This record gives sequence, C-alpha cells and structure tokens, in this order.
Amino acid sequence: MFIVIGYKAYNKRLGFTRELSKCSSCQKEVHFQVTEAQTKFTFFWIPLFKVRTNYFLSCPSCGTSSEISSERYEEIKSSLITLSSSNTAIFL
Repeated sequence: MFIVIGYKAYNKRLGFTRELSKCSSCQKEVHFQVTEAQTKFTFFWIPLFKVRTNYFLSCPSCGTSSEISSERYEEIKSSLITLSSSNTAIFL
C-alpha cells in the first residue's frame, strides 16, 4: 500500500482595485487585479487544510504581479471592484 500526500496551490480572483495605479513594468495606469493564492495540504489528492495564504496584485495589461502583505490586502479589501456572473462591475 502507498500513501499519497502533498501540497496544491489554489488561486482565486478577488476583484480589481478601485483606484488607478501606474504599473512599474509597462508604465500604464490600470486597475490592478487582486488574487488570493492558498496552499493546501492534500492526502490522496483531497485538500485537507490550508497551509498558507498569499495575496498578489497583477497588472491586467502586461501580467506583472507582485505579492502584497495581508495587512495591505485588508486595507484595500473593502474597496474592491468585483465582476458578477454577467461580467458587470459591482461596487462593494
């Protein structure tokens, strides 16, 4: 008998920043996309518990992304622009 254990990353798009910011790579003014990346421990390919959570800001124009702290995410979380299933912006 063998046992399969490991880790798997799960990415979730949370929305876009409300304010326009300049991308350091492409120099365009954009609404950055906010992504949550969770790493989960798996047992026989079944995710059991969360090991780590990271947050990223990504430029939708050039694709450059940078990690942000949990504190910074908490600051911008309340002002995220999200998309509904019909692809219309919802302001929270």
